[in-house]
Amino acid sequence: MTRTITALFDARSDAEAAKARLEQSRVDADHIHIHDKTSPGYSEGQSSQAEPGIWASIKNAFLPDQDRHTYEEGVRRGGFLLTVDVNEDAVADVVQVLEDADTVDIDARAETWRSSGWNYEAAAAVTGAGDGRDASPSRTYDANPDDTLSDAPSVYSRRETDRGGSRARSYVSEPYVSTTGDRSQGHGVADTAKGLADEAIGNGKQAVGSAFGNPALERDGIAQERKGEAEQGKPRDTDY
Repeated sequence: MTRTITALFDARSDAEAAKARLEQSRVDADHIHIHDKTSPGYSEGQSSQAEPGIWASIKNAFLPDQDRHTYEEGVRRGGFLLTVDVNEDAVADVVQVLEDADTVDIDARAETWRSSGWNYEAAAAVTGAGDGRDASPSRTYDANPDDTLSDAPSVYSRRETDRGGSRARSYVSEPYVSTTGDRSQGHGVADTAKGLADEAIGNGKQAVGSAFGNPALERDGIAQERKGEAEQGKPRDTDY
């Protein structure tokens, strides 16, 4: 599964030097990007699900609010955000390169901003950028009830707290999850719709099989009903 590694730099020359070292480590140059105020989608306002800003150009990353807005604040203050898309087996090497580069300690920097009055949550409330997601490393993100599937990002990313640190962070993408369905199993809108259809067809087969004395059709109906329930994330009913 692809990971997105992030790091912030105060100077473009430092970011370019880190990019060159990553390329020497055989990371595909097309998977390394440097973002600043001149990047497509950049906005002085905070990003949101509807307005992803610079994150729209980052294939595998739509970070939790706090992380996303912290990096945006760094860019807004003149910094340079470097993102790298790599396979899981390359994460350790990429993180090491970035930890050894002239990267910003993002935790310490954010604390400095907060001590001088910056508050990403307050700013999000003013701009309407908050989308109800937080930086919890284990959370599966729900859709806003007003979202439509076509408007929502297909993946969200969560930070892997056991990889990287305060200078380089690793994020892993997760499927978009609707509030409908079993969150723990990652059932989304498409799975739920298919599950409802399979459940209904299964019930129909059982009815026809019972009416015409066809036990094979009944068994097939039961199996399809169970499949539909599983697709919806329903607990399995064992009372058949």
